[in-house]
Amino acid sequence: MASKIIFFFLFILFPSSQFHLCGAQTLVKAGYWYASGEFPIQDINSALFTHLSYAFADVNASNYQPLVPSASQQYLSTFPTIVKRRNPSVKPLLSIWNGISATGKSIAGENVNDSVLSSMVSASSKRKSFIDSSIKTARRYGFQGIDLFWVWPNTQEGENQANKQQLLLKIILPVSLIVILAVAILYYLRRRKVQSEAEMVLTSIPSPRINAPAAENFGSDASHLQVFKFADIKGATNNFSSANKLGEGGFGPVYKVT
Repeated sequence: MASKIIFFFLFILFPSSQFHLCGAQTLVKAGYWYASGEFPIQDINSALFTHLSYAFADVNASNYQPLVPSASQQYLSTFPTIVKRRNPSVKPLLSIWNGISATGKSIAGENVNDSVLSSMVSASSKRKSFIDSSIKTARRYGFQGIDLFWVWPNTQEGENQANKQQLLLKIILPVSLIVILAVAILYYLRRRKVQSEAEMVLTSIPSPRINAPAAENFGSDASHLQVFKFADIKGATNNFSSANKLGEGGFGPVYKVT
């Protein structure tokens, strides 16, 4: 979302013998004539306006006095005379701005704390130099006032957005930790439940019953039994191959030997 822009329009009108106060309010109809444009001053219909601004004069960064580009100086002295021909009551104003670079950055939403106007307002001596020289320049060329055109990005929206993001992080992080902890606990409980069910199944299997007399008789014939090594049995069954498997009995798989 693009940052909102704050426009500072400051009209400073010079007192004159033709200026009278009246009870009725007059609607201000202001316009700008851009000196670097291609629209001729003669084509301005000044009858449509109460105030017309000559745009723009820069500010000298060393002495903070108005600085008119050399390419526009030829129009500076003719502007007030020409616009008053069609409308003698129009107020020609000298518009002073922050320069094309700083103004462009401000419109784009960037902070321009190092601009010439920011530096000018930072000290009373700089402000005095700007005010005195601006009034002197405006009167020299026949202007009846000064317009300060200062564009400044509104950073409050950006700060609010940053605060919203921080608040969102403060909410998301604890919730995420709680969810992860809950999943871990559920996994642990489920695993314990599976282990418990497996133990219950094993304990429910009855153990084989051994007939003591039969075991004693079997032991009495132990001398007639032939004992085989595991390696011999493994080799005879071809490593307990499925091809040698005959089936399964009560004690497990039954293999034939070769």
